Order: sequence, then structure tokens, then C-alpha cells
Amino acid sequence: MSLTEQKQEIETKKEHINMQLKLIRKNLGQTFASSSNANIPEGDVTTPAGRLRLRQRGLPVKLAVLLAGLLVQVTLVSAQSQNVVVDWNRNLLVIVRTHGAQPATIHPTRSFAMMHAAIYDAVNAIDQTHEPYAAGVPHASQSASQEAAAAAAAHEVLVQLYPSFQPTLDAQLQQSLSQIPDGQPKTDGISVGQAVGDLILALRSNDGSSAPPIPYVFGNAPGDYQSTPPNFPPQPQFTHWSNVTPFALEHANQFRPGPPPALDSHSYSDAFNEVKTLGIINGTVATADRR
Repeated sequence: MSLTEQKQEIETKKEHINMQLKLIRKNLGQTFASSSNANIPEGDVTTPAGRLRLRQRGLPVKLAVLLAGLLVQVTLVSAQSQNVVVDWNRNLLVIVRTHGAQPATIHPTRSFAMMHAAIYDAVNAIDQTHEPYAAGVPHASQSASQEAAAAAAAHEVLVQLYPSFQPTLDAQLQQSLSQIPDGQPKTDGISVGQAVGDLILALRSNDGSSAPPIPYVFGNAPGDYQSTPPNFPPQPQFTHWSNVTPFALEHANQFRPGPPPALDSHSYSDAFNEVKTLGIINGTVATADRR
């Protein structure tokens, strides 16, 4: 099933859930109107979807059953609606949030951009409906599995960027692929994803991200940048990052705003006085929504 078809299926399931919710509301009204002496004490009700905690004593049995049934249905639909792109984004989030996993001088957004560029180009190589991000992306059979391509592309990029996580990433790839029926479409999708992943890795292999940070010399003149609280780091971070090849811009300062007004200008003094007037503790000028 293509990603487009999967989205359509998800929308259909959402409509089905909305219809069920309307029916449940109707049943709830009938439940509260009925007389039932069977009550459940405060505690947990175990369902296939997990535990449903009942905080109110004297909850009618019918209501508990209806809520448990709704919980099961929503959970099942959610499980069926999992998106391989979201899954691999979560996998990368876990990595970059792991202490010591991310190189200190390489911004983690680079990894996300590379992975998602690979996923996009891998899927588009099969779908062939949009312009590719990278030049030289091979066209693939439109019968190839887009889900397999997306998972393989993400895995190919992340294994190279975070080799120490390969066992975990390999297991996550197998988990993604296990949900796709075996066959030629799955095999072709994996091949496309791996090829595109390697292409993105090659494209970014000399993008300047591995260069050492540029030492920053703090000045003493008015307006010069100074180290800031609470940590007062001895050096700013990623001072070299403006020299890294952008992913979409032509150059890093393509849309950079102009410099601030001169310190001896009327524009600077007006802005300074406005901030001072509005930001002073217990001031009377700023309105409540501006404090």
C-alpha cells in the first residue's frame, strides 16, 4: 500500500471512529437513564489496550464497558495507522537525546535534514510525483514498497551517522520491515532506500560540518557580544556552522537581516528606552498583555 493510500485509509478510519463516538454518546445517555444496581468500586479495569482507571465510585457497569470498548478501538486504529516516517523520526530523537551520542561540534538538525531528505527522495523515486531533492536519484518501479524504501533510507543514513547505535537501528529496521509483506515490492523498496541513503550521505560528506569551531574573541567595546548566563560558557557554540553547506538556501546569509542600528543613533536610543520602560519591574506603562 502506498503512503497516499495509507493516508486515505487513515481518513476513512477517522470517519468511522466519529460515527462510533456518536453511537457511544447515544448509548451513554441510555446508560445514565437506565437503573442499574451493579457498581464497580474505585480501581482498575484491564482491557486489551491497557488499564482503564475508574476514579469515581458507583460507576455503572454499562458505562465502564462502553469506555473500555472505545479505548480498545482507538488503540487498535492508532496501531494500524503508524507512519514509518514518524517512527524513524522518533528513533532519531531517542539517539540525539542520549547523552554523548551527538558529536559536540555537529548540530543535530543536520542528522534530521539528511534522514528526511533521504526518506523523501526514496519515496519520490517510486511515486515519481515531485522534484527530487538530490540530483541523480534513480527512478524505481512504482510497484516497489514506499514504506520499505523510507525505512531503509532512514536506516542507511543513521547507521553511518551513529555507528555505535547499529544494533538498535538494525532491530528497528527489522521491526519496520516486518509489517510489510515479503515479495519483490518489499525487496525493491529496500534497494531504493539504501541507494538513496548512500547518495545523501555522499552529498553531505564534505559539507564543512566536521570542521573545528572557530575561536571567538570577546571584545570590550559597547555592543560586543559577551558570554551569557546561566552557564557563562567560555566560547559560543557552533561558531563554524555558518560555513556549513546549507540544505536549501544558496548561502547561509541569503536572508539574513541587516545589522542593528548604531549605538549612537536615535533608532537605538528609542528602542532601548522602550524596552526599559515596558520591562521595568512594577512599571505602569506596559499593559497586562505586554508584561
